[in-house]
Amino acid sequence: MRVESLEAQQKKNKRNVIQQRMKGPPEALDPFANHIRVLATAAGFKDIRLVRCPDPYYTWTLEKRRSYLSAPAVSHLTKSIVMVNTRHEGPSDPSHPTSSKYLCCVVPYDAKIDSDKLRAAIRAMFLERGLPTPSIKAFNYRLGEDCIQVTGYVPNGVTPLGLLTPMPVVVAKQITELRPEEFWLGAGEVSLKWRVQIDEFFQCFNPFVIDFVNKDDK
Repeated sequence: MRVESLEAQQKKNKRNVIQQRMKGPPEALDPFANHIRVLATAAGFKDIRLVRCPDPYYTWTLEKRRSYLSAPAVSHLTKSIVMVNTRHEGPSDPSHPTSSKYLCCVVPYDAKIDSDKLRAAIRAMFLERGLPTPSIKAFNYRLGEDCIQVTGYVPNGVTPLGLLTPMPVVVAKQITELRPEEFWLGAGEVSLKWRVQIDEFFQCFNPFVIDFVNKDDK
């Protein structure tokens, strides 16, 4: 009975997820959305959902944004933020956070990046790789001010797809714990949002998972 009950609950949860996905705004089919769809497909994504948000979207509460997108919870709304180590020296190697000047950080909207935690996590990576650990003074992570020049996208529109400057993708640990295993992020323009499955995101971007954010209680 326990096994049958568990299977029935799993089927019910699956139906709920499918019904949730059927709600919300229509699929975006404009030229730029189709361009992003092509990039996502080329990167290996199969489950691609892109939608347009109205102009007042960023004046709304997080709960209203969640409702509009039919996301399971506010924690499933994320943003991509480019962080720059202003004290990076030498060429920037995008293959690993320890050698890159820039990081594309994907974080929940209801959380804030903790620069000290980010620095500590990156320094720990040197030890994990068997490399000499630089001094704390070698790191000063700040929000990138030259967003368009570095990424090709405006703030609130940044996406890991098609970045002008190659860089590692870093995902907040909290995102890996989301259930159902999906989240929304920016898709190249302020009004365009992209829903992804966590397994596909990891398969396509091979991101680094770091615990570097704090809950934003605002």
